[in-house]
Amino acid sequence: MVVTGGAGVLGAAVAQTAKQHGAEVILLDVVPDFESTLGATVTVDLTDAAAVDACFADLGEIDAVANGRWTLEDNPLVNAPHTAEQLLANDWAHGYSREEAAY
Repeated sequence: MVVTGGAGVLGAAVAQTAKQHGAEVILLDVVPDFESTLGATVTVDLTDAAAVDACFADLGEIDAVANGRWTLEDNPLVNAPHTAEQLLANDWAHGYSREEAAY
């Protein structure tokens, strides 16, 4: 779940409730370098459409997990970083490509 205004009181409350119900949470806010124990934090100017588009383009891997394309247990995010040795090995037992792992 993506929560805008994640550095604020209401955003944090929404994120906390979602997390209590099992959601993975990403908090977006304009506040620079804010931190939260509720989930990943991203600083973005929500009034800048290009910045928001770029932010969500960077979250494509999370979207792949959220939509079931990759499992929670086996995806490039939880298995990162992938070493060159792993990427070049003959055996690749993941549900995602080597290219996705290397990106």
